[in-house]
Amino acid sequence: MKKRAFFCIGMAVLTALAGCGKASTEKAGGKVASSIAVSALDNSSNTAESSGSIAKASSQMPETSVTVSLASRVASSCAPSKSDQTYSIRMVSSRYSKNGVDLKAEYPQLAGSKSRYAGVNSQLEKEALSTIHLVQANGVTAGTSSETVGRIEHSSPDFVSAVFENSYKTKENTHTFRALRTVNYDLKSDKAVTEKDLIVNNTALYKAADAAVKKQLSKELQVYFTPQVLKDSLSQAEFYFKKDGIVVSFTVIYTLGDHVEISIPYNETQDFRTDSSIWSDFEK
Repeated sequence: MKKRAFFCIGMAVLTALAGCGKASTEKAGGKVASSIAVSALDNSSNTAESSGSIAKASSQMPETSVTVSLASRVASSCAPSKSDQTYSIRMVSSRYSKNGVDLKAEYPQLAGSKSRYAGVNSQLEKEALSTIHLVQANGVTAGTSSETVGRIEHSSPDFVSAVFENSYKTKENTHTFRALRTVNYDLKSDKAVTEKDLIVNNTALYKAADAAVKKQLSKELQVYFTPQVLKDSLSQAEFYFKKDGIVVSFTVIYTLGDHVEISIPYNETQDFRTDSSIWSDFEK
């Protein structure tokens, strides 16, 4: 999540959106906050797509084909562990549409033991709906639209890494602003984890990121990421985990796309890993 309105209200909201993932994750020291119900939104619009409660929205969304099997881990254990369960991932949608304001969110939820996954589902929901609540709180005018789409990039019995891509537009501005936020969640300890829990911001991280910038980004972006800008950006970046490596997302000026990503293979991460057990999910 570091971790994700514009001009006037707009720029205030954009700044907040870019930091939503980081802020909400860092505040989740133990159990995450209780679920934010979609029914709390004012869905009095007659728009057919306006959602009611999360439960209603959930029942209308098909489960994805993603299922985590724990059979191999269970077989090696003498007694069932907390991870001795399976879960599937389903998508939930929410929409607020009223007075020319259209705010949409689609996000993943883990389906399995209600008690085991209540914490992660609350965190995923909170992140997905943060834009809707933020925009409502700022009292924006007709012509404002926002869409948040979340997805799980990595899932295992003990850890999930999720990404939320948000687009935001107002009537006054032709540019559609975009932000990316993440949620990394330790299912074993039932708490959200921050980048500081997983990654050491040291020289090794800088060198790996610098190499990725030079290899993966355009010449224009390479010029933008001077050594000092890259160092500063790493301290504010959002991180998420994929099959082949970690992805680092930087916020950049809107003329360069609002945010940009680089990836670092897991075999290049040894020198900036913390001692978190989550790293056991990935190759050494």
